Amino acid sequence: MSDTKSLRTLASRAACWESEHEPVITFFTDDGDVWGFPFFGLLAAQYTARNQTLALQWQGAQVRIQGPRAHDFFMAFAKGSATGIKANGEDILSVEVILPPSPPPAANGEKEKMRPE
Repeated sequence: MSDTKSLRTLASRAACWESEHEPVITFFTDDGDVWGFPFFGLLAAQYTARNQTLALQWQGAQVRIQGPRAHDFFMAFAKGSATGIKANGEDILSVEVILPPSPPPAANGEKEKMRPE
């Protein structure tokens, strides 16, 4: 069959060392939860030296990391070599995920106004 070569190009796969998925960074929070966020979904990052705090902002959540090694984690994260973090009480004191407050439920009168007629 002469179509074998054309089928190979249609069914090509990434090499085994190449990921077909976006890298995920994992955060083990102080309250025992585990959160994962897409590495390339990061919107902003800020390290504040005066209180040794790193804030990482994703759509809908902020991760706050505190401790003497928060800056080191940030540098590794920026290079793509950090895959996760957990507080150890010494180098990293705290890892928190902060969600925005939920909007208050609409009153009955407001629901009526929002319905299309």
